[in-house]
Amino acid sequence: WNQSGQAGWWVAAIAVDTAGWVFAASGVLYRSINQGVTWVQLSPQGINALAVSDSGIVYAGGLGIHYSIDGGTSWSRVEIPERSVHALAFGDSAKVYAATDAGVYHFLHSFPGADSTTIDVPTYALARGDSNAVFAGTSDGAFRSVNGGAVWNRSGLTGKHVLSFAIGPYGKMFAGTDSSVFQSTDGGVTWG
Repeated sequence: WNQSGQAGWWVAAIAVDTAGWVFAASGVLYRSINQGVTWVQLSPQGINALAVSDSGIVYAGGLGIHYSIDGGTSWSRVEIPERSVHALAFGDSAKVYAATDAGVYHFLHSFPGADSTTIDVPTYALARGDSNAVFAGTSDGAFRSVNGGAVWNRSGLTGKHVLSFAIGPYGKMFAGTDSSVFQSTDGGVTWG
């Protein structure tokens, strides 16, 4: 590993767009157009979550969500209540999900106005699983939606503060919590 950025950065999220540009969220948003050799600070501020769509749209979450269709040169806001955004993820049908301190919001790439969903607890992690399932890690366990976020059901991991997910092949998933790492071998239905 080689250091690629300023010393002392606390980087909460990294994303790479379709042009190969690298974005780093460190409370402040940075972009490198030369594989991390040099970095330029961008606006907006307070960013700690990033995601880049297949079409190259950059989403940045902090206090609300911003998006850029030109590699970070200009930014627009997604119409969402002022919420702290902890994670961003993509689902099926060009849907973007945002994990916030008030639950999960979702919106389409083509219409950046958000709808709330039925999770009403602080949400810290998101992941897209197999068969278009989307997972949300909350302060009260893991939830799963198979219908675009319209309905969320508990995913067998309850009473844990789920902070991160990793999706593996063949239905394997991992959830990082405030106490351990848990594994699912059936696509997040049950956890051991």
